[in-house]
Amino acid sequence: MKYFLFPISLLFIVISNIRKFFYKAQIFHSITFDIPVIGIGNIKVGGTGKSPHTLFIANLLLKNNYYPGIISRGYGRYSSGFRLATCTSTYRDIGDEPMMYFLKNPNIPIAVCENRAIGIPHLLDTNEQINTVIMDDSFQHLAVKPSYNILLTEMNDLYTDDWWLPIGGLRDDKNVAAKANCIIITKCTNLTSVKKNEIINKILPLPHQRVFFSQIVYGSLFEAVTKQSFQLSLCNTSVLLVTGIAQPLPLQEYISNKVKHCVSLHFNDHHNYNFTDLAKIKLLFDGIDDTNKCIITTEKDAARLHYFSQWFVDNNLKYYVQPIEIELLDNAIEFESEIVTFLNNFPTFVS
Repeated sequence: MKYFLFPISLLFIVISNIRKFFYKAQIFHSITFDIPVIGIGNIKVGGTGKSPHTLFIANLLLKNNYYPGIISRGYGRYSSGFRLATCTSTYRDIGDEPMMYFLKNPNIPIAVCENRAIGIPHLLDTNEQINTVIMDDSFQHLAVKPSYNILLTEMNDLYTDDWWLPIGGLRDDKNVAAKANCIIITKCTNLTSVKKNEIINKILPLPHQRVFFSQIVYGSLFEAVTKQSFQLSLCNTSVLLVTGIAQPLPLQEYISNKVKHCVSLHFNDHHNYNFTDLAKIKLLFDGIDDTNKCIITTEKDAARLHYFSQWFVDNNLKYYVQPIEIELLDNAIEFESEIVTFLNNFPTFVS
């Protein structure tokens, strides 16, 4: 199969290099801004933890008295152009990841626009307090040149070990890693000093690049509509786990180890739920022979299922959300210092 897919991979390479040539030759122009723009992205498709890291950076900035806004492409939305997240927004308006950002922290200004060079000025016009912009999925968006780049790569699926789509998972040349100011190795488990050195030797960071390691931490379950915390004992509960994410297995293993019985229903990443899907969810849930049972889903899925909140209410179904947080390993203070130092030294930054 790889032999058949190889020409398509070559086409990806050619198109990517032509696009970069246009920017290098200044046929197309990259825009910079006079406020800090922190880009967060990856080279591989899906699964590196970009969304929770985006919120992690936003919360780190808030903690240090900066006021960030988030700009995203809004993948999977039904709209186009610039859209600002509001209390009336749905994932169909702004996409599931921006909707998740808004549901998790509505105090952070969040907007979507296919062209971030257009979207960033619009976002800044909506709130004069914004003094830093976080641009997610930034490495392939050449119209804006971030002032600080964070590259994410998964511990057990490093970009250095992969090949171009569709043979592999790369959507860009490995050499673009040179744009990164720092590299975060994500989803670390059982990380030892030997493994750290092995990873660093594989990615070969440039002299100016710091390498950090992060892991996922699971928070306390809460009810999706009311936001109330989970009241049942998980060890005595049967669960229907509903996921539409790139890599559901780690969450499935985590939930399975905490509950009496787990039934898993998985959809594709960014799946657009419909009433047929909801009927399947209800059928599977009703088929679980246990009086203590519940539905659990991810924060990103909850952003899409939020559109159908009334259906869940009408059918007397509660679904609970499993939140996740990002935790840096060993050198969290150094990472915070790295970001704060960059902001403090930004030429025109005014706090």
